[in-house]
Amino acid sequence: MPGHRRGGTGGIGPVRVHVPTPLFRITSVSQQCFCSSNIKLQKLRKALEISILSHIILFPDVGRLKNMLSWPVALRSQNMESRRMTSRLSIWCLVGFIAVLAFLPQVEGRGVQSSWELRTFIFFTDGSRNPLSADSTGNPMVTAVVSGNTMQTTIPGQVVVWVEVQHTGFNATFQSLAVNATLPVDWVISPTWGQARGAIHVYFVNTTTLDSPDSASFASSVLPNAFDITQPSRISVSNGGVQVLIPDLAATPIGHHLMPDQTILLSIKLGYALKGTIQPANSYPRQYVSSASSKGWIGFPTYPGSVAFSPSACYDSMGMPHDCFFTAYARG
Repeated sequence: MPGHRRGGTGGIGPVRVHVPTPLFRITSVSQQCFCSSNIKLQKLRKALEISILSHIILFPDVGRLKNMLSWPVALRSQNMESRRMTSRLSIWCLVGFIAVLAFLPQVEGRGVQSSWELRTFIFFTDGSRNPLSADSTGNPMVTAVVSGNTMQTTIPGQVVVWVEVQHTGFNATFQSLAVNATLPVDWVISPTWGQARGAIHVYFVNTTTLDSPDSASFASSVLPNAFDITQPSRISVSNGGVQVLIPDLAATPIGHHLMPDQTILLSIKLGYALKGTIQPANSYPRQYVSSASSKGWIGFPTYPGSVAFSPSACYDSMGMPHDCFFTAYARG
């Protein structure tokens, strides 16, 4: 009868397949898997949805699915070859979907397409973990004490750059983590890293919520709960930068991978390299910029395609991102 579809042989009666609103969206990673196909993505999605629903109904076990290749296909049009091609396409779409399901937990867990699964901030404090004073614009500042055109000292005497890396995802734990920090010019690690090990530390913070990106909240809610997990052998220092690579967080004192909302901190103590040099007071104020980035893996760092990346950001009082910096103002 027109408008009805007869079931194939094997005792299976008429089946009506209702395709509801798509139950999923193919992510950018899935789209890349199918990018070499000659079929448009929209047609592929439709065929895939129909294939999944119909095959689940018609072939609930592997035996029936195996026999599918030998069953005749009921056709409603006279274009037999076109229908056969459509049936073959449906089969291959099902196979492709099964392959996607096999990789999907890894793809989503890795955060390959979701850089926001890690969030990276920079904060500045003094050596006692107090936020730097704010200037008239609300940005952090230090005072450069200049006498007779010679830079004598700074207030505070040390500046600590804090790089906060927080896991903001919800479906993954990171096994490995890398943090790269670029230091502001005219400032050096103090004490020198090659001679002492007290200037650079790595901390774990068991945060349970997303932190507010402001210095006061950072100093009051994050720093007091910092747990030192520094492994000096995992820290390298280059000209103007610090790199930290933790291949396996479970092998550190925390004993587990980085879970959602939890935080890793990198702290770097700096001293002013221009102390004792000729620096006219009118050459100030000077703005000192620092930057950082982080990468997280669900496996080891060499695992291909498994990285989630996050550049650093600082925010003003209006919540707008900007470069992370503090300003040095001269005082006679």
